[in-house]
Amino acid sequence: MGILEFIEQFAQKNLSVATLPTGFFEHWLKEGKAFILLDGLDEVANPAKREEIVDKIRCFLGQFQQNRAIITSRPAGYRRDFFHTTEFPHYWLQNFDQEQIQLFIEQWYNSRIRDPKEAQRCKDSLKEALEEQQRIQLLAQNPLLLTIIALIHRYEAYLPRKRYKLYDRAVKTLLTNWEKRKDVDEHWQLGYLTRDDLERLMQRLAYWIHCQGDTGDKEPSQ
Repeated sequence: MGILEFIEQFAQKNLSVATLPTGFFEHWLKEGKAFILLDGLDEVANPAKREEIVDKIRCFLGQFQQNRAIITSRPAGYRRDFFHTTEFPHYWLQNFDQEQIQLFIEQWYNSRIRDPKEAQRCKDSLKEALEEQQRIQLLAQNPLLLTIIALIHRYEAYLPRKRYKLYDRAVKTLLTNWEKRKDVDEHWQLGYLTRDDLERLMQRLAYWIHCQGDTGDKEPSQ
């Protein structure tokens, strides 16, 4: 299945679009009036499948070159030869500054809590917690870690004061809120494992990665 066909099927099945004019997406793509965002390339777990997806993306974007497109991926799941830099400029996300952290918190709770007073209370609580805990505030400069911090604060209404406890809560948050939504083939799902089992496996994996000395997340010198 090509990218265009996938978009059409996704719109009908997942976005409750019962009917679409024939050639709707193709029309706007040919007009060059589409903004294409392909997020999370690294989340395609199977490397062979990931390369297949990359080939389809290259074909799709080559067919509709007049549109703007952004492809995102964690470094660990990406190879620079997937998309040549002459055609696709590569950028690394930078850490948030203090103003961006504050803006993230504002928008995070505004989008999740309808009651303005309750939203403001939660925003003030998280901002105060970060101000009181400088080490955690440093972690919040990372957009992904700030998202995890916000998740923990939202569901537990507080932040652990010790960094190792924050990491522990982060692992539990990822396991309970994110991993169940991964697009993993049923053949690879280990339904017989409990969350405690998964935590122990992740501990071993984290230690192994630490011993390797290079996780693949470092920005290259060039």
